[in-house]
Amino acid sequence: MKNDTHSTEKDFWILALSGGGYRGLFTATVLQEMEKRCGVPLAKKFDLIAGTSVGSILAAALAKEIPADRLPKMFQEHGKTIFHGRWKQWSLLKMLNLGFFSARYSAKGLNSVLSRDDLLGNAIFNTLEHRLMIPAVNLSKGSAQFFKTQHCEDYHHDGTVPLKDAVIASAAAPTFFPVHRFNQNRYADGGLVANSPALVAFHEALYKLGIPPDRVHVISIGTMNKSITMDPRSPLDIGLITGGGWRFWKGWRQRVFEVTLAAQEQLSEDMLKHVLKDKVLRIDVPLEPDQTAVVSLDSVTDAANEVLEGQAREAAKKELTGPTYERWMKHTASPVQFFNRG
Repeated sequence: MKNDTHSTEKDFWILALSGGGYRGLFTATVLQEMEKRCGVPLAKKFDLIAGTSVGSILAAALAKEIPADRLPKMFQEHGKTIFHGRWKQWSLLKMLNLGFFSARYSAKGLNSVLSRDDLLGNAIFNTLEHRLMIPAVNLSKGSAQFFKTQHCEDYHHDGTVPLKDAVIASAAAPTFFPVHRFNQNRYADGGLVANSPALVAFHEALYKLGIPPDRVHVISIGTMNKSITMDPRSPLDIGLITGGGWRFWKGWRQRVFEVTLAAQEQLSEDMLKHVLKDKVLRIDVPLEPDQTAVVSLDSVTDAANEVLEGQAREAAKKELTGPTYERWMKHTASPVQFFNRG
């Protein structure tokens, strides 16, 4: 298999952006700080950009060279459009809108925001000049699927895929958004297989692009992900909605999904660090107990904005320093050769 012309003697930098719903404002703010410091579009500083769920929105925007300064504004200005509940006319149903009967949110709001000309618009993968990779779950095939730019000779199929369709597919979180159907296939959230896409992006660099492992570096940005633990006083026998005992109302509900995201993200990050060690720069801050009351996958509030933006700027001050960061600052991505665009 022929790949593009990236020299195996040159460092190869991956940007990996995790999923996490509205908590992606944390990621967007870190990206804004990074672009301010390097002074050029971030896509010019990375050889492969990968993003899952909300991370796929940000990854696609960067690959399209949308200025990172616009990304936090997308959350602030359009968050309530994206997370627009179905039950606004029925206060009780709105309060209990936990995805029991249908997805909490329609995809129409997300689609309308992404369709804006200043965001993804009608762009397709073949319009990009930077490598991009977006995980999703193909429910028609029953397996993971990775939408990619055609940066290898045997990549034929994703060039004409609209970016917004790949992104909506990757962001179709169970119980939050509907399954996304396009090209006669059905897709669900990429977070179910790779909430942090860092490990699968590393695999792409090694086994699809032929980059030596000692040349690969990764900057991975999280979404203030929290570890989901269980109250030791709660019952063991809990269902989706309720459990017996003193906290009878505290069932699994959306926590099943959040446990999946948090656990496999931590696993993939740990596995990657075993291989790359100090060549991985991970930027994330765990939610403190007091912050969990206002920050969640779908909390669109001024209080959530304060926590996410404030913590992102503090994380940037702390993490955007040291030898790995300085090495990245000196890096410029090589021009990419794409295939099968005719």
